[in-house]
Amino acid sequence: MAQPNRLARETSPYLQQHAHNPVDWYPWCDEGLTKAKRDKKPIFLSIGYSACHWCHVMEQESFEDEETAKLLNENFICIKVDREERPDIDHIYMTAVQAMTQAGGWPLSVFLTPELQPFYGGTYFPKDDRPGLPSFKKILTGVAGAWKAKNEELRKSAQELTAAVENFQKLQPIQGSSAVDQAFFERAAEQLLEHFDPEFGGLGTAPKFFRSTDFRFLLSQSVANKQPELMAPVEKTLSHWANGGVYDQLGGGFHRYSTDRQWLVPHFEKMLYDNALLVPLFLDAYQLTGNTEWARIARETLDYLQREMFDQAFFATQDADTDGEEGKFFVWTRSEVKEQLDDQLFPIAERYFDLSEAGNWEGKIILARKAPLNDIAKQLGLDESWVEDNVATLRHRLFDARSARNRPHTDKKMLGSWNGMALAAFARGYAVLGNETYRTSAETAATFLLDKLGQRDGTQLTGLWHTYKDQLANIPGFLDDYACLCDGLISLFQVTFDLRWIDAATQIASLMVKKFWDPASHGFYFSSLEHRDLLTRVRDSQDGATPSGTSMAFTALVRLAHTTGITTHDHLIQTGLDTLVPYLEKHPQAFSQLLTAVFEWYQPHTQWVTICSKAGIEAAMEQARDRLPQHRAGLTRWVIEEGQASRLATVYPVLSKRTLGEGDCQHFVCRDFACHQPTEDEAQAAKEAGLV
Repeated sequence: MAQPNRLARETSPYLQQHAHNPVDWYPWCDEGLTKAKRDKKPIFLSIGYSACHWCHVMEQESFEDEETAKLLNENFICIKVDREERPDIDHIYMTAVQAMTQAGGWPLSVFLTPELQPFYGGTYFPKDDRPGLPSFKKILTGVAGAWKAKNEELRKSAQELTAAVENFQKLQPIQGSSAVDQAFFERAAEQLLEHFDPEFGGLGTAPKFFRSTDFRFLLSQSVANKQPELMAPVEKTLSHWANGGVYDQLGGGFHRYSTDRQWLVPHFEKMLYDNALLVPLFLDAYQLTGNTEWARIARETLDYLQREMFDQAFFATQDADTDGEEGKFFVWTRSEVKEQLDDQLFPIAERYFDLSEAGNWEGKIILARKAPLNDIAKQLGLDESWVEDNVATLRHRLFDARSARNRPHTDKKMLGSWNGMALAAFARGYAVLGNETYRTSAETAATFLLDKLGQRDGTQLTGLWHTYKDQLANIPGFLDDYACLCDGLISLFQVTFDLRWIDAATQIASLMVKKFWDPASHGFYFSSLEHRDLLTRVRDSQDGATPSGTSMAFTALVRLAHTTGITTHDHLIQTGLDTLVPYLEKHPQAFSQLLTAVFEWYQPHTQWVTICSKAGIEAAMEQARDRLPQHRAGLTRWVIEEGQASRLATVYPVLSKRTLGEGDCQHFVCRDFACHQPTEDEAQAAKEAGLV
């Protein structure tokens, strides 16, 4: 094995995977950037992440190859970046490569001037020539030669591309004058559904990503605008997701995306963010339809995250590959399944998973549910409930057998933004499914994150770190770290009524505005001034596989304003959303989470505050959790002891003039700035809040 390079000192598992390459790698650091300027050498920037299959392929083919490493070391300063650690750097150079090639992805391979300006790039380059793809060595030789022979021309091209990247960070002027009313949201839903696949669900064609925020918006509109027809595409989509190979039929949890239209063949890595975002969607659908299948999928996904992705907080990803082979851990042959099951269980499994000798993917079987239980029961002449029990048994047996295999690698770094999403998912899971372990996990993670990712001056929170691993917090937090953690803490407060979480959310929101808000443009930056050595300061507005930092910032601020009654950021919210509404009107598919934030802001808002004596507080909290309709926009709850309420009334205006009457609890309900008379009758308060 080669001597370790500089990446051996990094905490990122992705960077550590390249620590024994013969390439003279630098992390993104002053040393490497200064050397490029001093030696007047171009930079080769390689960006990827630990669960990326093609990143592993390029490493094995090229970065472990001595001849390729020699070309790199002699002609370039080589810098390796983990995109999950540095989404700002990834965003800048992905934009550049997409501008050059109209395509993008990982590994991202970009050539820069010593001043960090991009002039050539692509994604995966093969070791040997392929149709339409020159070999990586040929690329390196060509770029090195052009740098020497056509330096001035390359630098001019780099300056032009840099100007385009910088311009992309600015929202281009767009005209729009429509009122934000019911028709506005109806049009947005209609435009989203123009991309709906009526046969297999989801949006667009292969490859297909989950885009759970699109479907949560559709669910909210089905309720608010009394459009039950919006439920059908959502349920069709959830059914294909739950039955397909994109869902781990044995262990729970979703893979990253589907490579085909049918949701059968996934890219096998599992991401924390996908699973954290999908849980609330399935819970929304369960609450609205009563379909217990959606509750099962949410429960199994939360259980997977607790079992395999949790140690005080949540890990980032699990790899697609095992022993260098994509999907090896998850796929089966028919004979392997038969070995694990007796003659009673195998005929059920054979039909349930449509097991064939030929398989359904490269001679192997990706487990996907093909036959309904009632059809299997009829075919085998068995009772349906008996078949259902035995499906659970055979799944457990196959899961136990699979657990003995070599497992995919888990990237155990903890990211603030993705953990914030997980907090929201587990808070919802606790409220809807009633599992106390979900509450425990969420509270443990929230405590850990505030401790380990919190930057402090004494006891005062002054900022957040982005990532934590190996007892080291690293990299100043980005906009989505602040926004998602704030949102997750609000969600946790809403189901526990523990003041720690709303206090922390309030502090984080103020810091977020201070560090990222740009009053000149009425928008948020993604990076702060603490992120140095960047080509340009990054903005992030459009929602994709994850909601953007901007969308989550507005979501968190709207929820916080409604929950606390604090109006400090109201003008910021209004001017920011007014600036963005024309973009939402024209391109709703790019702003689905932001649509939800706008919808929440303009919805009539209901605050229900319950003040209790010490004797009545626990029962009131339990009643509040039982009544929590998570699909209902614009409702916030407080359940708090009288002494705490009077002490905090100056901090949280929602508590002002809320005092206990003669009973154990007093309820105060205000809807859209109009307040009802206080009442000791919980059922009457629920009626006034519009819940019954």
